[in-house]
Amino acid sequence: MANNSPDRVEISIPDFDLSGTQKEALHRALIWTKGYFDNIPAGTHIGGHGFDKTMRQAGMAAVIATGEGQPIFLPVLTAMIMDVGRATTDPRSRTYQHGILSREIIEAELFDTLEILTSEDKDLVGNAVEDHPKLNENVRRSNLVEIAMDSDRLDCLGTLGPLRAAAWRSNIPLILPNETGTSHDDSEIDTMWQDMAVRQMGWMDMLWTTTAREIATPRVIAYRQYLQRLHQEASFSYQAYQQLGIS
Repeated sequence: MANNSPDRVEISIPDFDLSGTQKEALHRALIWTKGYFDNIPAGTHIGGHGFDKTMRQAGMAAVIATGEGQPIFLPVLTAMIMDVGRATTDPRSRTYQHGILSREIIEAELFDTLEILTSEDKDLVGNAVEDHPKLNENVRRSNLVEIAMDSDRLDCLGTLGPLRAAAWRSNIPLILPNETGTSHDDSEIDTMWQDMAVRQMGWMDMLWTTTAREIATPRVIAYRQYLQRLHQEASFSYQAYQQLGIS
């Protein structure tokens, strides 16, 4: 079990239950997904949504599903493929519509190669892929979409958060004097500080599963301590700048 100390930020990794057929299907999906991220068109901005994120969130989906007493095959598959739309030049790739785009791609190219999937499985995975970037009130509720969304959000709720913010919003200021932003609307995020302190921190209250909240709690404690130190250091620098008397 996790505790609330930032010195211990994870729970124990459980044993995972996958059949040989399921592992074969996941391996096939992994090779297909990696091919997408290995061939990203030049100039495409994926902003931290690369294949490394795919591996992390697939692992987290397995941990969460096991903790919730759910089979892990479909959650792992969903987490592995749900961001392929990011690796394209389609304008939707940089918006919340990348879930719709990813669903279009997997339905056209992947599903028919995975004979293990039933029609019901394809619908569940497709819905979860399409809905995973949305806010909670707009999703088609299922155990699958909840686990997929939690595995995605957990990748930012901790010390990876600053890296993800920097990768996604590399063209905006880091932190400005007297930061006051409080909106969760991406269009109103003007600095990386707001991305971390407002948007990412807002996801803690949106986690669906008990297991994800257990994992996130000590991570967020450590993250908030980092944000406090960051704000303190930046404030010191800006106070020194103001004291120059040149602005």
